Amino acid sequence: MKEDISDIKYIFYLPNYNKYSNGINVLWQAAYYFSKYRNVSIVITDDMAYDKSHDRLIPDKFSSILIYSQNYNSLNIGSDSKKVPGLIFDKNAIHIHPDDPHRLLDNSKKYNNRIVNYLMCRSLILSNKVLSMENSSYGLSYSNAVSSIFPSYLILSDSVMNINDSFEKQKRRNKVLIYYGKVRYGLSFKKLKEIVSQFDEYEIIHREYPSSTTDLYNKISESSLLISLDPLTSLIHESTLIGTPVYVYDDVFKEYYDNFDFKLHGLYYNLKKSDLKKVFKDSENLSEKTIKIATNFMSDIDNRTEETINNIENHFFNNLSNKKSIHDSIKSDIEFLNKKWGTPAIFNCITFNTIQRYHLITKYKLFAIFIFFLNRIRKIIFKYPVSILIHYGRVLLTIEEKSIVRKYFGKKYSYVKYQDNEKVAQNQANEQKLAQKKICRYW
Repeated sequence: MKEDISDIKYIFYLPNYNKYSNGINVLWQAAYYFSKYRNVSIVITDDMAYDKSHDRLIPDKFSSILIYSQNYNSLNIGSDSKKVPGLIFDKNAIHIHPDDPHRLLDNSKKYNNRIVNYLMCRSLILSNKVLSMENSSYGLSYSNAVSSIFPSYLILSDSVMNINDSFEKQKRRNKVLIYYGKVRYGLSFKKLKEIVSQFDEYEIIHREYPSSTTDLYNKISESSLLISLDPLTSLIHESTLIGTPVYVYDDVFKEYYDNFDFKLHGLYYNLKKSDLKKVFKDSENLSEKTIKIATNFMSDIDNRTEETINNIENHFFNNLSNKKSIHDSIKSDIEFLNKKWGTPAIFNCITFNTIQRYHLITKYKLFAIFIFFLNRIRKIIFKYPVSILIHYGRVLLTIEEKSIVRKYFGKKYSYVKYQDNEKVAQNQANEQKLAQKKICRYW
């Protein structure tokens, strides 16, 4: 018997609002669009639930949505501080779980039997964990670049759609910006030098510089080209909306961006210096073109939202299984990792020091990793006994360093061969419990 849609509740488990994070913005926007048609609540899952800083102020548009906090009793919504109830679980509700790299949702899964996994990134890229989904869950992807197996529900955030209100347009200069964000291990930089040499000036930017979005967009606006070493950043699209073409230096996603949910203009791959003249010519009306396409795409967001909701409810009301889609998705992610992505070592370059560390490891490999390892030991040698350092020495290597070392010594990962997803999930849970015990002993 089909349930009355007026009784259906959706609970979104989201990181605290952050206006500077496009991914977080998109997740909150999804909850907002769903709230037009269903009873929606939001559970804030991270430790920054209560924060008076302007960038984490929850906009007024979410004031009609009941927001739960795991850690605090009030939240700043718009200009008001409002009391919120404690965290609850409704086993009859439909629960929207985005990617959860920090495993904040582990405790909630046992209360839920209707879970929608909203995938924001391919598995095995930002961690060595394979996709973990129950066969009864519903899969939803942010875009067809994330998954071509599960249906996509792509949203362009308000900040992206109104990007040209966020800065003052600058006079173009013969300048190139080089953006470091999430950078893949093993890139060659020979082509980069060739392109950069064609400009009068260059500037390196990263996730924390410039410190404000306005300054960032001003720098993009005054530049003739943005070179992105990060193949996953939304800054690629934002730059084209501003009118600055992008050389996507790491072309690992080219096939998917060429077949994106909507046409992406102003993206270039494998550029030669002889190509630049044509790139600049083609980019004369780039901002107008990309804004028009983005506006047209978002014009039917209400229809796409209703269709997405209907598909989700059809899945749960008819007790459908997603086992085949999950199997196909895991197989696709493993194939992408082995054939295109390579070593699951991605460096999060958020400072100039981390950029330097990335280049040292890329150039000197195990020797550089060993030096960083020794330096970390030196910094804590006076705090812990030597025996503890020897026993827990492996925690002094970062995740990406471990993956490089493993590959160097020819060790394969457990996910290379597909296993039944329920067994994978159980193995991961066991690994997590063991790791927690070991880390607690280290503390």
